[in-house]
Amino acid sequence: MRIECYSWSDVTEQILEQAIALQNSAFEDMKGNFYQVDIPYKLVLAIDDNQVIGHVAVYLRDVYLDSFPETIGILSCVVVAHKYRGKGVAASLIKRAHAILKEYFVNFSILFAVSHAYYLSSGYIPMKNLTRFIENNEKKEFIYDGGMVCELGSQNWNVNILELNGEVV
Repeated sequence: MRIECYSWSDVTEQILEQAIALQNSAFEDMKGNFYQVDIPYKLVLAIDDNQVIGHVAVYLRDVYLDSFPETIGILSCVVVAHKYRGKGVAASLIKRAHAILKEYFVNFSILFAVSHAYYLSSGYIPMKNLTRFIENNEKKEFIYDGGMVCELGSQNWNVNILELNGEVV
């Protein structure tokens, strides 16, 4: 198995089809093209025998943290094929995604998870702040139980309000 990183312009049709098929198998309620809201900055993929067996989309987003501008990372669609789960694939994908974000001096990475347990070992902690975003052209805000943050730099996450300036990816 190898971990590969792709800029969106370098993603081939074959890789894209495999990545979408993998996501469809994991997120049955969200079938379709997972990149319709925003194009990811990078795709980090686990490849085994020329097949995509793991995926995470890495986004850079200009947001406001308590009214202060900040660029953060957002990890989306973290998924590993069933037969590869429990073998550290997701941890390797997230580690590579964090390395990419650190290259751009990003202090925080966030994600929205169904279960916190999978991400605690990668340094994520539950967010307790209010999150503002847009969904179906409507402004929304709430404290999302699945929101998690990882501190990548020297700053601490002491945020009361996260303004995403757009839709959740």
